[in-house]
Amino acid sequence: MQIIRRNVPSFDNIDINLYTVTLETLMETVKADIYSDTLPEASEIQRTIKEKVFATTHLDKMQSALAYLKNRYVKKYNIWEKYFLPLVSEPEIWEKSITSFIENRNHVAHNKLLDYAAKVIMLDDTRNFRRYIQEAVTKFDKEIVSEEVEETIQAIIDQREYERESLLEIIESETGVKIRNKSEIVNMFQNTIDDIYSDMVNRLYFNDKYETGEENNLQIVSGDQLLFVINSKGTRKLEIYGIIEVDDSEGASSTLQIKVFGLDKMIANEQIDYVNGAAEYDTEQANYMPVIKDEYNDKNMKAIKKAIENFLTDGSEDEEIQRYNMKRKCEEDWKADVADMLAGK
Repeated sequence: MQIIRRNVPSFDNIDINLYTVTLETLMETVKADIYSDTLPEASEIQRTIKEKVFATTHLDKMQSALAYLKNRYVKKYNIWEKYFLPLVSEPEIWEKSITSFIENRNHVAHNKLLDYAAKVIMLDDTRNFRRYIQEAVTKFDKEIVSEEVEETIQAIIDQREYERESLLEIIESETGVKIRNKSEIVNMFQNTIDDIYSDMVNRLYFNDKYETGEENNLQIVSGDQLLFVINSKGTRKLEIYGIIEVDDSEGASSTLQIKVFGLDKMIANEQIDYVNGAAEYDTEQANYMPVIKDEYNDKNMKAIKKAIENFLTDGSEDEEIQRYNMKRKCEEDWKADVADMLAGK
């Protein structure tokens, strides 16, 4: 057994009894129940167990105490039902197959006489038994990834990301060119949206006619996505949408199209652009040389802010005109009523 552990290090943490256990005993272990670690009413249980144990000196008569103790624990789960049964496609046929395998194994282990017909039956039973095990193992491999595998995969991902970041730092230090990934590009676009949103919030801070809704973060999805909304106490409503296309390849272009709708009409449609940097290694100079300079162009942000500002200003002016006309009409109606009253006199 020590040779096996030395040659197969992963077996080092396996109980040595598992190497010599029979299939019957193994299945008994696999089908065992797992109970809770604590007992309810611990003090009362202890008194009862003590009475049962000290009532006899015969070991076989202590089984009542052990059975009583076992029944007082709360069953948590059955090992076979929780972990193994879901992997077996035909449980009833599996039970018959494993029973036949155990009987055949005992027949051979006890050196009983075999004929050709018995050999054929045993081989057929063994193939069926092995087929069920192989199906269960395949299903297990597909559905369950061990912690070791997950840790290994994550370590590989982390190592690749570290190597990429280190290379990009070298390229940037030697060429001054920045090569951004998708997350960094989206963050640049998000900063532009944050700038527009913050500007509107500050402008309307003391204006009780409008209310700015919550800002939504940009997502790498296709189609329009609502960025934020500005509502008025009247019927005016301003909606700002974004359409994002991101490509983090070297020298590739990414865009953020911003659409502004007021009263269901488009009042602005501007685009923010980013060109990712690119570099190549010069073998003669033994360093990286710039190919494409990274560039972020958000000059159209001013046009978006201006369109929103004009819409809000026009809305305020319209409301002032409406209030003035309403006030003037009320005054005219009041003068007409007074004239009618005087005429009646």
